[in-house]
Amino acid sequence: MKEPKGFGPAFDAGFRSALCRTYADLLRRQRTAATPFAQWSDDTRRAHEFVWLGGAFDREQVMLGPGSVLTFRPNHPLYDAVHKMHGTARLNPYEREVLYGFPYVVGCPRDRAVRGPLLTLPVEIAAVGDHLEVRAADETVRFNSLPFRTESDTEAHNEALARVLEQTPELPLTPESLKAFVAVLSRELPSLQIEGSLDGSLVGPPTKPRRSSALQVIDQAALFVAPKTSYFLRSDLDEIAANGESCQALTALVEGAGDQPQLDITNEQIDAARIVFPFPSNRAQRRVALVLEDPSTHVLRVEGPPGTGKSLTIANLACHLAATGKKVLITSQKDKALEVVDAKLRELDLPELPMTLLRHDRDSKRELLERLDRVDKRRAASEVEGDYSVLGSRLQRTADERLDDASAYATAVLAEAEVVQADQELATARHLRRLAASWRTRSTLRRARRIAPRTTDEVAERASARRDELLRLSQSLLQVGLERGVAVANRGDRQVVRELQAALRRDQRSHRNFSFFDRMKKNLEQAQKLLRILPVWIVSPDDVARLFPCVAELFDVVIVDEASQVDLPSVVPMVYRANKMAIFGDTKQMQSQRFAFMSQQIALEAWQQFGMQTLDPDERLHPFRQSLLTLAGVRAEEEVLLDEHFRSLPPIIDFSNRRWYGGRLRVMTDVHNKRFGSPDQPVVQLHRVPDGIVSNGSQENEAEAQALVDHLGSMVKDPDYSGASIGVLCLFEEQVALVKELVTDAIDPEEWDEHDIVVVNPDGFQGDERDVILYSLSWDDNVMPRAALSARQMDTDHIQGMLNVAFTRARDEIHVFHSAPIETFGMAGDRPGALGEWMSHCAEVQAGGGQRVSRRGVRADSQFEVDVAEGLRTRGVTVRHQYPACGFSIDLMCEKDGMRVGVECDGELYHEDEHGALRIQDLERQAVLERAGWYIVRIPYRKWRRDPDGQLERVLDALELLPESEGDDLDEDDAPGQWPDVRPVRSKTLRVTREQAALVEALRRGLRAEDEVFRFAREQLGFKRLGSNIRSSLVASATRLNHMGLLVIEDGEYFLTPAGRSADLRVPPGPPPRAPARRRTSSSRKRRSGYSSYRYRRY
Repeated sequence: MKEPKGFGPAFDAGFRSALCRTYADLLRRQRTAATPFAQWSDDTRRAHEFVWLGGAFDREQVMLGPGSVLTFRPNHPLYDAVHKMHGTARLNPYEREVLYGFPYVVGCPRDRAVRGPLLTLPVEIAAVGDHLEVRAADETVRFNSLPFRTESDTEAHNEALARVLEQTPELPLTPESLKAFVAVLSRELPSLQIEGSLDGSLVGPPTKPRRSSALQVIDQAALFVAPKTSYFLRSDLDEIAANGESCQALTALVEGAGDQPQLDITNEQIDAARIVFPFPSNRAQRRVALVLEDPSTHVLRVEGPPGTGKSLTIANLACHLAATGKKVLITSQKDKALEVVDAKLRELDLPELPMTLLRHDRDSKRELLERLDRVDKRRAASEVEGDYSVLGSRLQRTADERLDDASAYATAVLAEAEVVQADQELATARHLRRLAASWRTRSTLRRARRIAPRTTDEVAERASARRDELLRLSQSLLQVGLERGVAVANRGDRQVVRELQAALRRDQRSHRNFSFFDRMKKNLEQAQKLLRILPVWIVSPDDVARLFPCVAELFDVVIVDEASQVDLPSVVPMVYRANKMAIFGDTKQMQSQRFAFMSQQIALEAWQQFGMQTLDPDERLHPFRQSLLTLAGVRAEEEVLLDEHFRSLPPIIDFSNRRWYGGRLRVMTDVHNKRFGSPDQPVVQLHRVPDGIVSNGSQENEAEAQALVDHLGSMVKDPDYSGASIGVLCLFEEQVALVKELVTDAIDPEEWDEHDIVVVNPDGFQGDERDVILYSLSWDDNVMPRAALSARQMDTDHIQGMLNVAFTRARDEIHVFHSAPIETFGMAGDRPGALGEWMSHCAEVQAGGGQRVSRRGVRADSQFEVDVAEGLRTRGVTVRHQYPACGFSIDLMCEKDGMRVGVECDGELYHEDEHGALRIQDLERQAVLERAGWYIVRIPYRKWRRDPDGQLERVLDALELLPESEGDDLDEDDAPGQWPDVRPVRSKTLRVTREQAALVEALRRGLRAEDEVFRFAREQLGFKRLGSNIRSSLVASATRLNHMGLLVIEDGEYFLTPAGRSADLRVPPGPPPRAPARRRTSSSRKRRSGYSSYRYRRY
């Protein structure tokens, strides 16, 4: 429920400053707890992957030697440990990375054992033949300041570390550069002891200090696995606190909704709206675009349960906003969620859309730079503006016509019903009444032809074609809208794209470059130019803070995905940059846990330090209590629910739909469309491991893990699972580590890539999905305490969200490995719990083979339907009545030779409700079913009574010649890179001079700037230099081409018009032009003789 304005605290400058300072302090304190970078953790079997390299290697190799490789052969003492690191990083790429550290800082100041790398470098581990190779995955060395930080750091201490940061050396390191850097560090931190020679030699592993000792720098190197981990976010928060301005979205998010009534948008308004969605969509998704266009809406929450198309909606919304000239930022703390949106937008293959900065590897950077290279002005702004206007008008006209289709369809359905009723009366009438009924039937038929000349099948086909036309027009309008941003920019404005390329060529994570990007961030004019040309950016919060000025309302719309996983301190700088916010997420999934393990006392100190206990006494903005999504749940001005589920087969999603969503999801998948595994196997399969035992004091169930990995090994070799992506989910972290080890040992790394295998817990899998999921539940009712299982299904938002995520990741098939009997999976005290109820659901589905019988069984709804079904069966077609699909029942599901179509029999009065009104689902079901992949054949009763055999042949033709799904692919004729056929121009044959022909040829070759065009023309004409006379002649020729409508000149650049691009040019025969003769002539003689240096013939 929304809160009224004023229920939240008044968000004045003082409040804004205190809140941002508190959030900056929390981020600062949270990072100092990063174990791999500072703490000396105790050795455990699997809890922390870490290996010293000193002792195994005599010399440091990775940082000192450019292109160096560490090689680990099977007989190497560290091979097994590095192999496990490889598996950990590869099987959980969302949360873990492998880093190389050198040299090391060790010690025990204030009784805190410290072990941390001084410098770090991301590395990648690759299996090459029979050995492993470790090489640098980046080109940037990072200084790790965490060993030198404490909770009580002074401002002077922080400034000292900032000065050290600025001196971080670059690759390749040299002993000299390393010693110079350590000298700076020692000067800023005099208590630090330098014990290493820093010449690249490595010593043996140190021992953990047991009593207080000073920090030391030693000659050691290590490989370790770390969580993916911001200077820039904290800098933004400090900037907003000190100098922040009022911001619409941030104010609305903090204060709550205003007193404006919620928008009342009808289905008719949605259908007739000019919405530029290049991908298929439903009304709820289009409603999002209309709500954001409302001037009074600044915060919109979009509730998107699993598989309901959040990413597709975001992609469509970004396109609509970009096509209408808006600047858009798409961000999330889950890179996987952003990657899905990015992949969807890339299907359009438009160079301006999107600009994505997610990964920092060389390939990703090169890909982004290549796309920036493609951004260029190709047509005159006047031509682009004209095309934009024409396409916009066509889109609006086509959208308006959808309302006509809906009205025509409703009229046609009612006309069919009247004919059916008249025929039924005629069939039961006797004697004279039969004669009267016959006259009424003929009259009804005439009336039906008059009021509904088009039957339901014709109207439905026209509506379907109209939807395709809307998609095509949207794609064209989007393309022209993006081109418009480039075309209206002058050459100086477009230069900012080249400057961005130069910035990206420098590694944006280099600490040495922090001041460079700080300066770039402050160039607001440059950023605004960039966003006008490249309007859609997909960037993580860290990179937004790194690249873009911290300016209020820099973006028209900021879209946040997986908002339940976004913490408030990280997102406030994003909200500050927004005029409007669209917040996507699912309140029934996991909440952010970024600060879950921070000391409550430390968090309280940070909250009280800046007076937040007074400003926000209810702690409604405390990151321990709220994620962005939960805050938006009470503060958003508008909400939209996405309810069409496209991911999982019905037996997989049914449990979550009932338990957490109240059955509100319309399941768009069909249980018979199982793509992987044997079709005879149920979608849900339970695998009991009766000898599975949990080791005392742990959560590891080795027998269960081994059974799962054995089954996984057989699946990756089974042709039925060829190409299937596979995920492994474990509820306990120790079981995750165990399964990773077994998978690393048993499954070839090539299979990991082919099947995109991941081994994670639910926390690492939100926002992702796989074709097949294997679960290891670990629970052993003989050893593990009941409390351990109860804790994994307790009735808290986070735990219930975790289970919901776990149960909804699979598309096609799930396999559940369990050691304990199903009935033991309840809560303590034999209370029911979500996990136990899910297990019972799985057992029920497995026993039924995953088949669900329609509520109506095989009963037909009408005699008309029975007649059609019998006719089809006599022709060898398998027919099922009232087949459940997408929350509807298709009259007849017809199948033959592996092909299926749906048949709708239009005629009976069941199309009306008890009030005589046409059911909404009958107007909308065609679009819904087509989005789900169904091909529907409609049989109007009028056509059936006239030609039943012809209607049966239509169904048979559809089964034999089923149209291929068009999906989201663009037609070849509309492929991006070509200009939409907005105003076709007939090719004309034109007579031109050689100078004019040379200019046109230059432009057809992609030259634009005047000097480039003239130089090309000069070469074509055979002149050695571009003198003033030749230039004047070319200027005159260009002017003439402009008057002919073949060329446009804008800001010193030349562009062909459509007529110029298509014209067939003819140059009359004659001698080639000659260079002007060099001779001196007096001005008076020139006037008398009419002398000119070069005479041009006019045609």
